Amino acid sequence: MEDSFAVHARLEAQAPPSAVINRKTGRLLGAQMLGHWYGEVAKRIDVFATALFHGMCIDDLNALDLSYTPPLSSPWDPVQMSAQAWVKQNR
Repeated sequence: MEDSFAVHARLEAQAPPSAVINRKTGRLLGAQMLGHWYGEVAKRIDVFATALFHGMCIDDLNALDLSYTPPLSSPWDPVQMSAQAWVKQNR
């Protein structure tokens, strides 16, 4: 059985990440994001694309060490915040 999730992460001019995850295995099966061309959608969708290519599970997404700008953002990337929300709701 598959389960989709979406989390309201605060991002400038874009929708929060949305992903489909296999509830049994925790494996990422798909993802989508919407946003303006000047937003950070490309960086974040690249994280999902890499995770999909390598067959990563939700725990692997949480373990990634991603860059951030301390005065402007949280140490947790919105992709990881969505993954953490899924873990909290499903485990």
